[in-house]
Amino acid sequence: MRNQESSPNSIVRHLEHTLSSKCEGIHDIEVGIHGGIKGRFTLSIPDSYAQNTPRPLVCILHYAGQPTRFYGRPLLEQLYLSPLEHLEPIIFAPESLGGQWHSAENESFVMSILNATLKSFMIDKRKIMISGYSMGGVGVFHYINAYPDVFSNGISLAGCPSGRLEPKSPILMLASVSDDIFSYEQIHKECTIANRKGYPVTLRSVSASNHYDVQSFSAAMPGALAWLNAQWNREH
Repeated sequence: MRNQESSPNSIVRHLEHTLSSKCEGIHDIEVGIHGGIKGRFTLSIPDSYAQNTPRPLVCILHYAGQPTRFYGRPLLEQLYLSPLEHLEPIIFAPESLGGQWHSAENESFVMSILNATLKSFMIDKRKIMISGYSMGGVGVFHYINAYPDVFSNGISLAGCPSGRLEPKSPILMLASVSDDIFSYEQIHKECTIANRKGYPVTLRSVSASNHYDVQSFSAAMPGALAWLNAQWNREH
């Protein structure tokens, strides 16, 4: 399902339209932002969705590269959709407007989608998770630090914090010893320091041939999401 609109409040309107029709499934949505710029994101709604039952909310940030239309959808479908199925969340995967996820433009877009989703769906605000791969994994640390009252947890895949690793919300890091972009040794060191300071960081190693071996992370996803579910059950 693909929709397009160019008005300022188009994200909310698209979500309301989705709810007014048969909403289950995966939806590719294109919206106008400002100055003629188009923003795109993929939205996944579980088959069991009912408007009177609060659901978890998951944001997925894609890796770097020259984005094709709805660039976040393959990552959503390949790594997240099946392992997340038993948690029955609402999932959205934005397409970067250009550059890193912590840019002002991308941050505004991500949070606009999130806030529109909170208005349009019944979301359990205690269970809002952000995850991503590579550039998206780096972005996880930014959003966890910037919005600790919004995101309850984060899962970073093949990512590395760009600053101090001092999250207020629990983060799980999945990293490969064979990563040729981000040093596993450095990541391990940062996690050890964070743990000594009492920050809620967990590191797990993944068997992958190199940084770009995205598919190898699929074997680690069920365990990662079991960690997430345990965190939610412990906290609430």
